Amino acid sequence: MHAHGLVHGGFEHGFRNSHHRIDLFKLTGGKQVVVYGQIEVTRDLMDARTACGAKTVYEARNVRLHDFDGIQPRVTYTKEGVSHEAASDVHYLARGLTEFYADKSAAGIDAYSDRSLRRVWKAVRFSWWFTSLMHRFQDTGEVGQKIQEAEIRYLLGSTAASTALAENYVGLPY
Repeated sequence: MHAHGLVHGGFEHGFRNSHHRIDLFKLTGGKQVVVYGQIEVTRDLMDARTACGAKTVYEARNVRLHDFDGIQPRVTYTKEGVSHEAASDVHYLARGLTEFYADKSAAGIDAYSDRSLRRVWKAVRFSWWFTSLMHRFQDTGEVGQKIQEAEIRYLLGSTAASTALAENYVGLPY
């Protein structure tokens, strides 16, 4: 990433023949993102998994999401006739396990699903909002188009709205 990533401290938004800068660095107190190609990310992740001896599953069958909006989200799949189950969000899981074993407290494990789902739904909400802001959809009609334009005008004219965009864009804290 250090060799090929491009530091990205903001972006330009074009609207009604003018450009408006969303200064991520300024609006988030110094945070920025790194633009790094998906192929490079995939290569780095696969190299890291290989280096630490982790298993990568290819050609899984019967992949199913379970309870994704509930308290125990998980994925099940079949590989070579054997059923498997996986969970995600290592940050909160690691914290919960550390509290459990180091502090003899189940609080982190008990709160794991709620914490993880809140973070996931924040990311989903931002993705939905940003997509609906940046793309035109025929099925929204003229009223939907006017709402989208009003939202863009508000975003570009409000430091508070631009800050909310910037905070979500660079990644919300845990």
